[in-house]
Amino acid sequence: MRFMKSQAGATLIELLVYLGISSFVVLGSLLFLVQMTTARLATNDQKTAQQSARLAVEKMTYSLRNAYDVVVNADGTRVTIYSNDTAHPGQPVITVYGLRDGRLMYGQSLVVPPDDAELQPILNDNVEIADLQFKKISASLQVSLSTIKSNRQSSVESTIAFRQK
Repeated sequence: MRFMKSQAGATLIELLVYLGISSFVVLGSLLFLVQMTTARLATNDQKTAQQSARLAVEKMTYSLRNAYDVVVNADGTRVTIYSNDTAHPGQPVITVYGLRDGRLMYGQSLVVPPDDAELQPILNDNVEIADLQFKKISASLQVSLSTIKSNRQSSVESTIAFRQK
């Protein structure tokens, strides 16, 4: 009787070559997924920083629409807005926006400006304010605002007109 060799199995070298090639394919796929996830997170941080800056300027715009006077402090990082309140005729609504510890703060009260302890943060998405500048130009307020989230920065500049008394 003659013994015949079976050709159905794979040799050890063939298995090692297969494992090596499949390892490169899996490693390449994983690196691609990691890069895509990192890019997606960076894009989301950029988007959050931009939306936060726009939200803050929009809130300021709303406060300024009925303002009759605006006072900007000397360094341009704090603004006090005086406007009329329809619910309390003759009493001014005083709104304050300012920068404190990298956060945009906001406060509002009747007759007397709110003090620093009463100011609340506008943004709470772990967004830091890199730069905030107010500049009064005639009957308008120029706002320059830069926000940062996870090293992604976004800037918004706007000129908002207000009414004068």
